[in-house]
Order: sequence, then C-alpha cells, then structure tokens
Amino acid sequence: MTGPRYARVVVDVGLAHLDRPFDYLVGDGTTVGVGSRVGVMFAGRRRTGWVVGLGDRPESDPARVRPLSAVLSDRAWFDEADLPFLRWVADRYAGTLSDVLRHAMPGRVAGVERRPTAGDRRRPRCGPQAALPRGGLAALRRLGTAAGRRRQRLARTGAGVLAATAAR
Repeated sequence: MTGPRYARVVVDVGLAHLDRPFDYLVGDGTTVGVGSRVGVMFAGRRRTGWVVGLGDRPESDPARVRPLSAVLSDRAWFDEADLPFLRWVADRYAGTLSDVLRHAMPGRVAGVERRPTAGDRRRPRCGPQAALPRGGLAALRRLGTAAGRRRQRLARTGAGVLAATAAR
C-alpha cells in the first residue's frame, strides 16, 4: 500500500465531549483524502464522518482502531487550509466541528450522494441545471420572471411609502 494507513475522522455525533478526530484504518486499495466524507462504525452504529487528517501511525491504541466502513464521496469538501477556519467557527458559535462541517456542505449534493443511481457511475453534475427534470429550466425562468414582476411592484410601492413617510 502506498498511501497513508490511518485516517483521522471527525464523526457526526453532535456531542460536545466527542468533538475530536478518531483514528480509522484505511483499507488496501481505498483512496481517501482530507475533506472526504466517509462512513464509519462508531459506538456500534453507522455514522458519517469527514477525514481531517491522514497518517502512517494512529494517535490512539492500534488495537482499538477500526477500519473505514465506506468512502461516501471521493470529492474533497474542504482541505487542510480550511480546517482552522472551520474549527474557529465551531469554537466561536459554541458548536462542534461535525455540526459546522455538516452545515457547510451543500445539502442538495449531499442528498444526491446518498442516493446513487443503479448503473450510473458518473459523479453528480454541479451547477444550476444539475438536477432539473425535463422542462425544469423553463419553469425556473417563469418563476424568475414572476419574481421580477413582484420585486418591481414592491419597489414602486416601497418608494411611495418612503416618500409619504419623508413628507410627514
């Protein structure tokens, strides 16, 4: 095996006293990097986690290290340079790092990754037309046009209210 043998994983448990990385064994042929979403067994339950570090030796007892259950995303959602900022956000707003990571990840993409389609091994497309059904783009354009008309009406009404208030 050429890559690192151990992954440091922040497990999505939401408990403040467990807000630290745990060591997991990276299996042969498994490729993970910092920022990858992984599946792990934690306290007898399947949990989602994020890789925050890699190494050749675990920081805990090697006899207690369990293997990664699955690599849920080969996409790196953050890198090592982002970790100090994400940790700061968790500390500043009295949250856990796993809470910050869960909320920082785009929800739609996370939902797409949880439901792989049979036979389709391509990564989900990102962008404004990623998950639109047939005719969806036209529907979005109609909604945008209607919203634009509402904004114009509100702007006219709001301007009238402001002018009346200023005249008093």
